[in-house]
Amino acid sequence: MIKDKEKVWIFTFEYAGIVKVGGLGEVPANQTKYISNKFETTVFLPSHGQLNALKKVYNLDKLPFNCVGQFKTTDLGFNEPEGNYYISFYKICMNNTNIIILSGENSLTSKYLDDPIVYNPETLNGKISLFCIGISSFIEYLIDKQRENLPNIIHLHDYHAVIPFIGIKQVLAKNGLDVASIITIHLLTWPRYNIEFYYACGIDETPIKLSLKEGYKSLTLNEIFSICERTNDSQPPTVEKVGAVVCDLVTTVSQSYLISDIIPNCGRELIGIMMKF
Repeated sequence: MIKDKEKVWIFTFEYAGIVKVGGLGEVPANQTKYISNKFETTVFLPSHGQLNALKKVYNLDKLPFNCVGQFKTTDLGFNEPEGNYYISFYKICMNNTNIIILSGENSLTSKYLDDPIVYNPETLNGKISLFCIGISSFIEYLIDKQRENLPNIIHLHDYHAVIPFIGIKQVLAKNGLDVASIITIHLLTWPRYNIEFYYACGIDETPIKLSLKEGYKSLTLNEIFSICERTNDSQPPTVEKVGAVVCDLVTTVSQSYLISDIIPNCGRELIGIMMKF
């Protein structure tokens, strides 16, 4: 009897062969190249306006699932009125890896998910929030229809995937499930969002199980913010610090960067430290 491969999901905003701004895009692409023979790998990212170009090269399958709903865009810092989102999911296979691309099917959703400028400051918040809403809805669909396709582990690349991952953790928690996780922080950029932004992305106060220095705890978003906020700091915690706390394992680009930047700024007092040299 052949044992099914364990399933690895990768969340990233760049992937070489789809869209790449800098060195980040090469990392998940190389990662899948080396692990896809041992694991069933699936990469999730926004379309960044690449669907038409990809259709010319790959067979692009539209998944039989759509994410449709309504949200208050003002809660995300937009000047637009309340609007409807309509997210579709497209799959291609590249180098033995499934790539699932989230794209907008109406003008409002497309404005953000399909913006070809990957990190456009005018649309990035919307891109993160709609990616989060879409991913959370997709995991709900799998729980209901295809539990055998749920991931065994999720690997996040940089902060853009943190809020979507919290959404996934909460959906799983509501169904008595959980998933192992890794975050790779490639470069600290100190993004900060107030808690209302997380709520606008669909995050609520469902407790999620975290692996902290003192052991496992189930904490709400408010409690996560409380332990991540520094004394006498009026600003919300960085998304990178929140990501380091909510994920089971934190990795980065080098030993020196881990020691000099990641550990001091992402929760030395919160995350257990295990280093192999």
